[in-house]
Amino acid sequence: MAPTFSPLDASSYRHPDRNGPYESLREATILAMLEQGIEYNSLSENPVSWADDQDPFGHVKAQAHMNYVGISFIRLLESFEGHLKDEFPRFMSGRGIGPMTNQCLMKIKRVVKYPDLSWANLTMYRRKLITSVRILDVHADRIQVVYCIWSMTQDVLVSEFQTWIVFYHHKEQRLVDLAEEGGVYQSLHASLTERAAESRRALKAWEEKQAQKADSNTAKL
Repeated sequence: MAPTFSPLDASSYRHPDRNGPYESLREATILAMLEQGIEYNSLSENPVSWADDQDPFGHVKAQAHMNYVGISFIRLLESFEGHLKDEFPRFMSGRGIGPMTNQCLMKIKRVVKYPDLSWANLTMYRRKLITSVRILDVHADRIQVVYCIWSMTQDVLVSEFQTWIVFYHHKEQRLVDLAEEGGVYQSLHASLTERAAESRRALKAWEEKQAQKADSNTAKL
């Protein structure tokens, strides 16, 4: 059963101190995400807006999910700054080599609504979502990433977006092989390759752990 909060506590995530009933939910959700290879530094919190995010049926719109992903996309790019150094402003401005998303597959797995009702005592509470990134694959001129959106109150993955991001030279209108480009771009490519490998290792360990739990439960039957 989903937790029930007072109306003021339910919106406590908007308080600058960020304490309140969401604190323990936040910790549990983030731990579950990290176990599956999600990058901690890419996390972003997205309070659901009653006015902006809902459709006429009271569901969070697909467009709202895309907005949440957009926040994580920018945070992913911002994580490149340490390798791109002085090239980072150009990378983000579209004046030279930069990123372009050229494919996106959206999967909405659970309905997210605002407000929810806990039928035990009809207490309304707000949803808060956490969005994150996992790098799946790294090629010479592109990376494949998955954006994962988790509901903090449902404590479950509610949507996924698998995308390919290509590296494109806007001025010369060509794809860019990061390793061949050399310098800071070669450094970025090496970093992305290692990040993808680390994510795969974490996800594999989590999958093996889940398989062991399933085998143990089967043995008890």
